[in-house]
Amino acid sequence: MAECSEQKFSQQLKIAEESLQELYHLRDHFFELYPVSFSEKRLSMLQEKMSSIVGLVDQIQEQTDFRLQSKEYKFKCSYIKGKALNVLPDYSSEAEKASSLAVKLDPTSIEAWNNLGECYWKKKDMEAAKNCFCDAIMRSRNKDSLRRYSMVLRQLGSDNSEKFKNICESVDIAKEAVSLDVSDGKSWLVLGNAYLARFFAGGQSPKILYQSLSSYSQAEKDSSTSLCSDLHFNRATVYKFQEEYQKAMQGYDRALQLEPTWIECNERLEDITSYLKKIMELIETKGKVKQKRLTSMLQSLNEKNLGPFAGGSYTSPSGKSIKLKHIPLSSINPGINSEMVISGKILGILSYIEPVPYVFIMADTESDIVAVSVYNLAQNAAFNIGDAVAIPEPYVQVNDFDFNNQHFKFISVRVENPVVMVVNGKKLNRNSLSPIFLSITSKSE
Repeated sequence: MAECSEQKFSQQLKIAEESLQELYHLRDHFFELYPVSFSEKRLSMLQEKMSSIVGLVDQIQEQTDFRLQSKEYKFKCSYIKGKALNVLPDYSSEAEKASSLAVKLDPTSIEAWNNLGECYWKKKDMEAAKNCFCDAIMRSRNKDSLRRYSMVLRQLGSDNSEKFKNICESVDIAKEAVSLDVSDGKSWLVLGNAYLARFFAGGQSPKILYQSLSSYSQAEKDSSTSLCSDLHFNRATVYKFQEEYQKAMQGYDRALQLEPTWIECNERLEDITSYLKKIMELIETKGKVKQKRLTSMLQSLNEKNLGPFAGGSYTSPSGKSIKLKHIPLSSINPGINSEMVISGKILGILSYIEPVPYVFIMADTESDIVAVSVYNLAQNAAFNIGDAVAIPEPYVQVNDFDFNNQHFKFISVRVENPVVMVVNGKKLNRNSLSPIFLSITSKSE
């Protein structure tokens, strides 16, 4: 076997290192280099350049007696090959093999530990990934390892208590990554995801949700993450939860443009479209309740249905006494209707594949109809058609927009805490309350 000179070997290795940098620049800045219309070609272009680098490293090893080379050269060959093979979103056993060898050859290399951890992440071996990132952090608290560690933490936990603890820690770790470089959009994106996971894991504080959206806005300022499909997908999920459906659909659509093979994006768009159409159909048909029954239902509405609200006040979940004025649905305004209470009869309940939110439509004595979305409702709690419902200080949203040549228009009332509601003259008890959890998408860095 012919041997190449040390100088030629070093030159070839330098070319491979430079090509590796170009490969990851192409991955992270693809849409700065090419128009979005090239999105379907992105993976094949990465695959082609990756194969070229792997071929070059293999050629170097074939031309050289690899066993006689120094640990440094062996490490570089293994690291470059493993890192190149790891550029694609799917797990590669060859990438893991080369990356494992790189770590054995140089256990002090933070980059090698990060790359091996990324392999395990894609393999869904979260404990192994965590150990890799911890090893890297012990050597240096760097932003790359910290944000990867934050991502892994959110995937770990044997029960809800441990999961919640890990999610809280992941927020702190992501904050530290941001503090090391406030201009790095990747760190802001990881922090936004951590806040979002924290919001749904417990408490559901609006402040935390705001911090998530604020982090996403910071991430968008960095050109390397502004066109990241994860950013648009997860932010759209927030908008969907907030029932800002136009922004949600635009976000999922943008993520799909950036990653056309991402089936879940298309499914989310189809689900929201179907969901909104069902709500509008339910309102338009008045729940398909026959006119005679409808008239009887609405005529039976009276002050008794307000239960504890009939006295003109109620005690909020925070223990504060609040005055209330009973108003018809025609008088509600967008946003929070402070010191107001609305009531009506349930005409129909939306059957939907997702358990959150629980949606029904209700009509008042004037025959006006709104959709009502109830969040945090326990699975064993439910409503029935014909139930009389009263909602204090309703939060109202007006949906009126076009998307993909379709028009959506209806008024909805959002109930975050079902315990404030009165059903058939009685307040719901705390057994009706249940927290929800949301899946956050973080494919890889």
